[in-house]
Amino acid sequence: MFGFRKKAKRPEDAKVLAIAVSHAQRRQVSKWAMANNAWVVQYVDDTSSTDQAPCDRESIGSWLLDPPKPWDIMAIDAAIDVFSEVDHALDLVDWCRGHNKRCVFIRDGIDSRDEIPDESWRKAFPGQKSERFSDDATK
Repeated sequence: MFGFRKKAKRPEDAKVLAIAVSHAQRRQVSKWAMANNAWVVQYVDDTSSTDQAPCDRESIGSWLLDPPKPWDIMAIDAAIDVFSEVDHALDLVDWCRGHNKRCVFIRDGIDSRDEIPDESWRKAFPGQKSERFSDDATK
């Protein structure tokens, strides 16, 4: 009989904080973590208003300001599932970079350790503008 065995956690593996609401989102983050030599340290159900900045949200804010467990990577299935405004997602990426953390939006192909072109954000948030986008800054 063949089956999947749970991968053993190793100290050198990255610790993932998974922001998800649905079981499908949890599965996606779990798959991503396993494929990237990481393990999920906590699933956080983000049911806060999506128009709040990340640090202001009850669910995410505590993990940014005073985390109950150590984590290295915040993994989110898709940016639009958690944020209604592109600037809030950009704020989270900036925060992660400034605190030696990594932020990954799996379905969007966005990873804070890479240079993220404006076009990637436009695909994740269709129709939204931001002063941070190079060609939106002058408009």
